[in-house]
Amino acid sequence: MLYEIFVALLFILAVFDCWLTNKRIKRYGTGIELNRAVNWLADYVGSEIASYALILLPTLLWVLLAKFIGTWIVILLVGMRLRFFWLQAESLIFEERIRADFIAKGIYKPKERDDSNSDHPPLSSSKEPSSPSLSLFSKGKKCLSSLKQMLTRR
Repeated sequence: MLYEIFVALLFILAVFDCWLTNKRIKRYGTGIELNRAVNWLADYVGSEIASYALILLPTLLWVLLAKFIGTWIVILLVGMRLRFFWLQAESLIFEERIRADFIAKGIYKPKERDDSNSDHPPLSSSKEPSSPSLSLFSKGKKCLSSLKQMLTRR
């Protein structure tokens, strides 16, 4: 029974990781993701399939392996996923603070929300932003100085 609880928790945390990875790729482009396999696959099949396939599939394989080797592997994986969850939650908070700071300083202007599309058009990791509303990346000095000021305020 304890094994099943840990497996369920592991998959809940993995699904959150998939959702967040997909959200960030749609918002900022594939360049935001550190996992190169997800970046590569997202270019071919889309961010949703890539994130779910390359996060949930290895988790499933580890759970199946743990069934034969020992349940301690699942407990270890849950610990790792909990740490990832904690880091991602901190990252979301930091991301929203920076975004709000950039909006307040006029560095970044969000587009009007369109429910049929994602919040922002994706940026390709290999291309420069083509839209003037995505000037966040083209105003490097201003962005870096805002980030530096925000970090020194702590």
